[in-house]
Amino acid sequence: MKPDEYNRLLEVAPNLRRKALYALAYTAGLRLGEALSLTWNDIDFDTGEVMIENRSATPTIPPFHIKDYEARRIPLPKHTLDILTKLHTEAAEAVPFVLLDQQRYHTVASKWQRFQQQGKEWQNSNMENNTLSNFKRCLKWAGIEPNGTLSIHTLKKSCGQNWASHLPPNVTKELMGHSNIATTMKYYAQVDKDHRVKAAAVIDKLVSKGNATEFLTSETDAHGDSQVKLRV
Repeated sequence: MKPDEYNRLLEVAPNLRRKALYALAYTAGLRLGEALSLTWNDIDFDTGEVMIENRSATPTIPPFHIKDYEARRIPLPKHTLDILTKLHTEAAEAVPFVLLDQQRYHTVASKWQRFQQQGKEWQNSNMENNTLSNFKRCLKWAGIEPNGTLSIHTLKKSCGQNWASHLPPNVTKELMGHSNIATTMKYYAQVDKDHRVKAAAVIDKLVSKGNATEFLTSETDAHGDSQVKLRV
C-alpha cells in the first residue's frame, strides 16, 4: 500500500481506535494479534517505543504470545505517537487495552473467563471479530482498489518494505520480528524499479564526476511516488 492510499484509509477510518490500528500496522509493522493485544503498559511515551513481548494471563486479562522467538522494541514515528497520545487521553481508565473500548473489553474478559473454565487455549485472534470486514469497508470508502488480496497484514508488509528500502536487512529483521533473516530477505529484499534507477544513477555520477562523497536518497512526493535525488 502506497503512502497516499494509507492516508486516505486514515481519513475514512470510523474512529480513533481504528486509525491507531492502521497506524500501528503500517508504521510499526505490528501483526493484527499484536496490535489488538497491546496494552497501555506496552507503550513507552517517553522513549517513543512500543514493546512486543510475551504477557502472562491474569484472571481478567488473557495471555499474549509473540509469534516468533524474540521480543522486540519498535520506535514509533511522531505520526503514530500523536494518534496514540490523543487516544490515551480519551481512553477509559478501567480498560487496559489500547484498541478496545469498554464494551469490547468486557466481552473479551467474559470470553477469557469461559476459556479458563473450559480449559481452552487462548488465541490472539480472539481479541476481536469482524476486523477484516471492517477493513474492507474502509478500503471501499477510501476508493482503494485491491490488487490481489488485501488484509491488515498487507499494512505490516508495506511497513517492512518501507524499512527494507532504507535500513540494513538485520535491522528490518529485528523490527519485523522475524526469527530468521532468510524470511526478511525472501519477502523484503526484492529489487524493484527504484533500486535499478539508483544503481545506474550512482555509478554514472561517480564515473563522470569521480566524487565518492555523493550519495543517493529516495524521497516520496505528494502523490506517494518515489523520487530519486543526489545529495552531496
